[in-house]
Amino acid sequence: MERKTWRWLVVVVTLISMVGTSAALAQKAPGPDGAPASAPAPGQVTPLAVDTFEGRVEPVVGTDDRAHLAYELRLINITATDLTVERVRVLDPSRGGRVVDELSGDELASRLVVFGNPPGAPDKRFGPGVAGFLFMDVTYRSGARLPDRLEYRFEVSTSKPTGLDDSFRAGPTRVGKEEPAQIGSPLSGKRWLTGEGCCDTLTSHRAAIFPIDGEFHAPERFAIDWVQVGKNGKLYDGPKDELSSYPYYGAKIHAVAAGRVVGTRDTEPEQTPGQFPNGLALNDFGGNYVVVDIGEGRYAYYAHLQKGAKGVLVEPGDRVRKGQVIGKLGNTGNTDAPHLHFMVIDGKEPLTSGAVPFEIDSFYTRGVLTNYEAFLSGAKAEISPKQSGKQRDRLPLHRTVNDFR
Repeated sequence: MERKTWRWLVVVVTLISMVGTSAALAQKAPGPDGAPASAPAPGQVTPLAVDTFEGRVEPVVGTDDRAHLAYELRLINITATDLTVERVRVLDPSRGGRVVDELSGDELASRLVVFGNPPGAPDKRFGPGVAGFLFMDVTYRSGARLPDRLEYRFEVSTSKPTGLDDSFRAGPTRVGKEEPAQIGSPLSGKRWLTGEGCCDTLTSHRAAIFPIDGEFHAPERFAIDWVQVGKNGKLYDGPKDELSSYPYYGAKIHAVAAGRVVGTRDTEPEQTPGQFPNGLALNDFGGNYVVVDIGEGRYAYYAHLQKGAKGVLVEPGDRVRKGQVIGKLGNTGNTDAPHLHFMVIDGKEPLTSGAVPFEIDSFYTRGVLTNYEAFLSGAKAEISPKQSGKQRDRLPLHRTVNDFR
């Protein structure tokens, strides 16, 4: 299916390039007076190809009491000129085509990744034949009826006339009904910060969609890097480059659900905090880890654990119970500070699996960290009361500070 889709797009790109902007294929159907019709004809050719990465989206309820539909749209400019996405409106057909989300301006730019551009590049133009991702986070009130599908109205501009409509419909995106994985917390104690979490911010996890062996995978859509706000309100207390400065280093890691251990590693060395290591192979990025099959095709993945038998406390084949201590938080692999990288995926190999949404059964949210980057650099945490309160069956969202039993 994937290869057929890409072959079709290559044919279209080639065809548009050959015929240029004056081709009959690229023209609007004429109206009665010979002028272009105001409404596009059915089956129109559009300047941008739009499809939903992985085909559909599964909802998850966050600590903001909203049901999040977090997914990606794959975009391809089929024209022979530069193209800019100006506005995207999300339509809910189950509500009469009502606009349920809209992206434009800086917010739209912050959600776009254009292939070939360096990370964070301000230029969001799609060159001829260039593709990219638009990272979506459409939300509904918790408990609201969710649609079976979403559709879109795109508005684009081009550097030269193409003869194609610059406003067009696209979609649909199918909305699944599968329940998120219901789990316990992988940590205990107070003031655990949800780092690089879901959903509306393009964090290092949400943006981690790369072709592995020629195929795109998105295992980290809901992944979290857990670090702890210290009693002094800071990430570390002492020299930034010493592990002893991080009070939560060595914290116990708990199994989030009963299951069977299907993968471990305990041989990777501890890294020096304050900087990312150089020269790591891709398969070593997780450092020391544990993978547990928790059933229904879902796997809990815990990474960056301490080295050795005191850091990884289980072996492949072991059965674990919910809440059992399976390891200790470390600083191994691709990391610049001690933390637990946690996610639920649909396979036991993290690089080539897909993300599974999850909700933690019971915890308390203190609020949202408002000075995230400064805190990671040593500043004292500033926490707003937003999203604070008791949580049940919720996904901790990016920058929330949480207490676990």
